[in-house]
Amino acid sequence: MKKITLLFAMLLFSIVGLSQCINGTAYGTYAAVNSGNSETVNTCTYGGEYNELSNLTITYDYTFTAEATGTPKYITITDAADVVIAFGPSPLSVLAITASDVRLHVTDDAACAITSSCHTTTIQCNTCVPPPPPANNDCANPIVLTPGGVFGTNSVVGTIVNSTDSGELATTCSSYGGGDVWYSVIVPADGNIDIETNNNSSTLTDTAMEVYSGTCGTLTSVGCDDDGSTDGNFSLVSLTGRTPGEVLLVRIWEYAGGTEDTFQVSAYNATLSIEDLKLSEWFKAYPNPVIDELTISAKNEIMSLSIVNMLGQTVRIVTPNSRNYKLDFADLSPGIYFVKASVNNTEGTIRIVKK
Repeated sequence: MKKITLLFAMLLFSIVGLSQCINGTAYGTYAAVNSGNSETVNTCTYGGEYNELSNLTITYDYTFTAEATGTPKYITITDAADVVIAFGPSPLSVLAITASDVRLHVTDDAACAITSSCHTTTIQCNTCVPPPPPANNDCANPIVLTPGGVFGTNSVVGTIVNSTDSGELATTCSSYGGGDVWYSVIVPADGNIDIETNNNSSTLTDTAMEVYSGTCGTLTSVGCDDDGSTDGNFSLVSLTGRTPGEVLLVRIWEYAGGTEDTFQVSAYNATLSIEDLKLSEWFKAYPNPVIDELTISAKNEIMSLSIVNMLGQTVRIVTPNSRNYKLDFADLSPGIYFVKASVNNTEGTIRIVKK
């Protein structure tokens, strides 16, 4: 009887030992957001490695996953001292988690086999209630953009936090991760409009954008861009020859999904604010494109001139206090700039190309 009992105990120990696969190599850390949505922990954890997770809420229920090329793998969850909390095939649900800092160990199977291939790991708090998506989560509820003379005139802060797939037609550029937000803009009188995203000093560093004509459900793409902005990996769609007064719909998403945070977006057209100056002050600026000097004239004294680059940064300010002035561009790098002018209490902005 003792021999049978000992054999059974050894067999049970062997099975449990094989099922609890504790790895010795750490790869990546992640602080859980606890949003109630699936959160990507890491996209390239090898079998035989573990992720260090923090900020879990003790007594809450969580689900962990580990997949390689779509194939579920095996998971062991331990606390920071490698005391086993749970183990099993992916997806692994853990009821009433007992530690706020855990390790997610990844192996190919319950025998603790490992392979040197990338595994995507995720965590989801099942007890947490997801916050609502942004108000402009769907095509039918876009936020209206008011065109300005430059990016900074009427830029607004947007967010893709908790955004979901709007269900519209597939995007035609970049990599779509399944969450988007929507804006609308009316094409100005000259038929030209630039729509751009910029960084908002957040963790979101890469957007994509597509612009459509038509209505939700029957959209037609008129422009799509990934990294056209001069602000890092943000987006810029420049449209010309559109019908004045046309309503365009703008779709923005984070490249490949995963990073949810805020960004800036703006629609602008440099000719919008210069017409009043041209009409009332006989304002002229030439040559355009410019190489060294931009000659500026008006019927009244030019009170101030400033040069703004595509990032919205003011690179030069002068106060001519005369009706004629030569604005120096010689030391500026080639590219697109905006000259803001103030004449007799009338302001305007003109788009200048520096060669």
